[in-house]
Amino acid sequence: MKRVLFCLVTAAFLSTGCAHVISKESIEHADRDISFAQLRENPDAYKGIMVILGGVIVNTVNKDDGSLLEAYQTRTSRIGEPVELDVSQGRFLIYYKGFLDPEIFQKGRKISVAGWVEGVKFQKLGDFEYRYPLLEVGEIYLWEEITASRYEPYPWHFRDYPHPYFLPYYHYPYYPRW
Repeated sequence: MKRVLFCLVTAAFLSTGCAHVISKESIEHADRDISFAQLRENPDAYKGIMVILGGVIVNTVNKDDGSLLEAYQTRTSRIGEPVELDVSQGRFLIYYKGFLDPEIFQKGRKISVAGWVEGVKFQKLGDFEYRYPLLEVGEIYLWEEITASRYEPYPWHFRDYPHPYFLPYYHYPYYPRW
């Protein structure tokens, strides 16, 4: 009985770690057959249809009626995380009815969004007018930033094994000198 219970708990735990970040309802409602190339080519043809995109934030602008995120599109993994960040098919705009703090939604952060296609919006990009597909947010997910952490070069249990004289290359702060 304990073995069966352990297997069930383990299976439940492992199955939750691989879920998509966008809700099941939005995934079922979204049209997953529309590629970003099709959307970029003719956004007006897909007006009112929900799509799911992933990308990297380029700019966040807050206005009186909401926030506008500019992002470049990337391929997404099976859980919705943007991957291959140096390959993109173009940029898109995300309209959010509310305030998004530009210090949190800052340049370089990965996002996944489920939203309704609102059409096309032209904005300056450098010296020319760029044609952006515009989405209105249904759901937005901001991916956690991964930062480098400090770690010791060897596991801690090597410090005291077998004797300090066998590890002469260890020195303060990792191993006190004798």
